Amino acid sequence: MGFTTGFIAGLTLPLLIASLSLSTHLSNRYQQRQVLRQQALLLTSTIDRDLHDYHLPERPARQEYEGVDRILESAKERWNSEVRGIVRWAQNVDLGNVGREVDGIVRGVWERVRRAGE
Repeated sequence: MGFTTGFIAGLTLPLLIASLSLSTHLSNRYQQRQVLRQQALLLTSTIDRDLHDYHLPERPARQEYEGVDRILESAKERWNSEVRGIVRWAQNVDLGNVGREVDGIVRGVWERVRRAGE
């Protein structure tokens, strides 16, 4: 596995797990909010029979999570800048030069191993 593949896999899995956890948490919070609204309406209508048509005012669901949205946007921006940097680096790499450098390193290591064996 190459560096880039390992790097991307190492970031993708934790980010995926965090995203799924956050999505599940938000879904659970929304469901809890709906249940609490129903219970409040039931209690209110039980106490005051005249309010059987009363409905609690709706709140925007995402208003509570503006901080989370900002954090997610910031994380996405950092992720995208990292990916852009890696792509720029990969596009500017001279593979012929890299091959020569690796060849020189391998030859040097092989020479040291051969000298140590003598």
